[in-house]
Amino acid sequence: MLRHFAILTLATLGIVWSFSLSVQAREPTVLVINTSSGDYGRCCSSFPNAPADRLGTFFDALFSHLDYTDGADFKEIIDDVQQFDQEVFSGKWDIFIISYHGLQYSATLRAWVDTNADKIEQWVRDGHGIVSTGGRDPEDIPLVEIFGLDTALCPHGMAGFDQCCIRMVPDIPLSKGMAEVLDSRKATGAPSLFGQDGQAYDVGSLPQHAQVAALHPNNDDIAAIIYGRFGRGAYVFGTAEITNLDMGFGIPDMSEDSFTFWVNMMNWFAEEMLAVPNPTNDLPTTWGYIRQRS
Repeated sequence: MLRHFAILTLATLGIVWSFSLSVQAREPTVLVINTSSGDYGRCCSSFPNAPADRLGTFFDALFSHLDYTDGADFKEIIDDVQQFDQEVFSGKWDIFIISYHGLQYSATLRAWVDTNADKIEQWVRDGHGIVSTGGRDPEDIPLVEIFGLDTALCPHGMAGFDQCCIRMVPDIPLSKGMAEVLDSRKATGAPSLFGQDGQAYDVGSLPQHAQVAALHPNNDDIAAIIYGRFGRGAYVFGTAEITNLDMGFGIPDMSEDSFTFWVNMMNWFAEEMLAVPNPTNDLPTTWGYIRQRS
């Protein structure tokens, strides 16, 4: 994963101090619940040394390229929602990711969201994060409802145009180093980042904590990807297929911009959630300690 480097200059009582920092914030630990069959959550057959029953999981397709270690700072759970429940609140993981169509394909996972809505909200407020499609499928809605985002969903907001593309909002953490337009055809030739209904977010209806990462190609009032701080935690939700491995997300040789988007997400979580530690942390990062005291 890309490492952070910084030099912070502090001026106190007329004296300038310089600190050379090797790490601003540690990388977030990642837990994936993958209930998606077919290409959506288990993509392709070209990953060297991948076990035959796990070709192209999130680790093979994405997190191995970010220098994560499977089983240490990354864990992917295939279909077992009970195991996911035990892991997600264990204190080991900073963020969790739901595979594309993960809620649509798993009634058990949907029931888990319904049962644990209050716990999920508190878990994020306490300094954790979530990445998922949000509102792409109707089954996603109870998840985004936890964060007050459901009322901003507008049916057919992305319908009626060439759905291959969305505009990344410039000069934000999630678009750093990306082209202005994220084009799904760069990945697999797929014609669309959206489904038939073209669900999207009405920018004017988003709650204050929600920021826009990507927009309709020619309508600034309609958002395709949103992100935001929520308490000490954070989230990224897309009505665009941001967790669809078959769309090229996370696979560098298929879509450089899609891969960069995931790098940017992990860096943003690290900076926003982890650079400033919780007051109860015994060993705050140097960067977080300096930020707290400056």
